[in-house]
Amino acid sequence: MMRQATSEMNRAVALKPGSVSVLIPRATALLGAATHIADPSRKRDYARQAADDFEKVLALQGPLLGSLAPHPKGELLGGLAESWLQAGAADRAHVYLMRMLDELPNTRYAGAARMRLENPGGGQPITCLGCHNNP
Repeated sequence: MMRQATSEMNRAVALKPGSVSVLIPRATALLGAATHIADPSRKRDYARQAADDFEKVLALQGPLLGSLAPHPKGELLGGLAESWLQAGAADRAHVYLMRMLDELPNTRYAGAARMRLENPGGGQPITCLGCHNNP
């Protein structure tokens, strides 16, 4: 099932490679899948693709990023941090966790980033904070 969905998402991105509305769903689905994959190589591949998609969205949103509300900005930066952590690139994840602290002070996102920085392996949620989690 996931392979078919991945194939369809890849086709959508091929058709609209610069579309935030196509990149975000694929990145989110791949990141969600990566967190539940036992095979380390496949987990890294899914997480790396999610990170790449989130990076593209960040570049597309660049000029607007400062004006984004905390929720979309926090979800994007958190998605980047979590993707890079799952991909095994803690140094890259650290950059986005620090951005969450700096750019989203006094928000759930800053609190979640602080907790993750203090305990990187703890698995505290850093995304879906406004929708599903209440740290």
